[in-house]
Amino acid sequence: MDTHGLHRLLRPYADRLVHGLCDPAGRPAVVRSTVATALVDGCNGLGQVVAGFAMDTALALARQAGSGWVTVHNSNHFGTSAPAPIGPCGRPRTGSSDSP
Repeated sequence: MDTHGLHRLLRPYADRLVHGLCDPAGRPAVVRSTVATALVDGCNGLGQVVAGFAMDTALALARQAGSGWVTVHNSNHFGTSAPAPIGPCGRPRTGSSDSP
């Protein structure tokens, strides 16, 4: 990422892993859902993995209902969200993300 540099990104992630603040084996899971919404428990996993799972879940919901909305809890920093609008095979998609 041009604006961050690897040294500014990798150290915080490595520190969280080394100090046990993030579970590298954490597997996100849908814990509640409706036809167009879902709640994902990130299981304290790596934020990028959880964010990808949430986006895939939202896309699956949108294919069925026309729109898919997912919220995530119990996750970690997910880094840049700039690649989110480009999906599999470079197909454009609309997405939004927010982090406190």
